[in-house]
Amino acid sequence: MSSTFESLRAVIDQLGSAEEVEIRTFDKRTVKVQILMPARRQVAVIGKLEVLLGHDVVSDAVGRVQSAKAKTAGGVMSMIVAAFKVATSEAAIDSLDEVFLEAFPDACAEVCGGKRPSDVFPLEEMVAAIIPFSIGPAQRLHAVAMRGTATS
Repeated sequence: MSSTFESLRAVIDQLGSAEEVEIRTFDKRTVKVQILMPARRQVAVIGKLEVLLGHDVVSDAVGRVQSAKAKTAGGVMSMIVAAFKVATSEAAIDSLDEVFLEAFPDACAEVCGGKRPSDVFPLEEMVAAIIPFSIGPAQRLHAVAMRGTATS
């Protein structure tokens, strides 16, 4: 198993179940979001994720996080800089809202009260919900592929 996949798996393990994640609003209300969703909604969410990842500040942030050594002071600082860059881009936050609204409509209806998700959830909570969704299908396909090669 690659070290990148192991790192991503560790993040998911820390976040909890791959089927649902509990996140908090800025005023400390909690809501569980379902990571598993119908294929048609997954496709719509993936399309919105592509738009989000197309923003320069987001692709730069992802690159910083991927290259950072999280347990070093420089790695932590790199991740903080990445988060601030995303947080200061109104277009990136709007795209993140669109991803979140598409992926988790029930959670938005429950706690947003007509507001945008980014007006209710901290950035890190939104990302914590989206990461397992983004990685889950790849994990499942990887597991199926590994079973197939073990029996071949």
